[in-house]
Amino acid sequence: MLTALLAAAIFTQAAPAAAPSSTSSPAPAATPGDKTVSPLVITPEAKPPSASDIQKYVLVCHNETVLGSMFPKQVCATQAQFTERRNLDQQEVRRWQSLKTAGGSH
Repeated sequence: MLTALLAAAIFTQAAPAAAPSSTSSPAPAATPGDKTVSPLVITPEAKPPSASDIQKYVLVCHNETVLGSMFPKQVCATQAQFTERRNLDQQEVRRWQSLKTAGGSH
């Protein structure tokens, strides 16, 4: 009952003003020099997101195994961040492998 009264009070406050009464002066007629704005707004059609947008903004989550733990850890990042991380990891592995072979065995 209380919610119905509250909703009615909010509705009456949010209701637009009634149509102007006949006692008010009529709006002046538009002259040819007047510029008017149409209330019609045309918006472009929504385009599907491109592949680069998906890589930049869509979060992807997966489980990664943690060294020394039996419990996987859930990691969430964008596809672009995962790609960047993979590339940095590959560079680091290549660097360590080049150091290992450069030293040689004695």
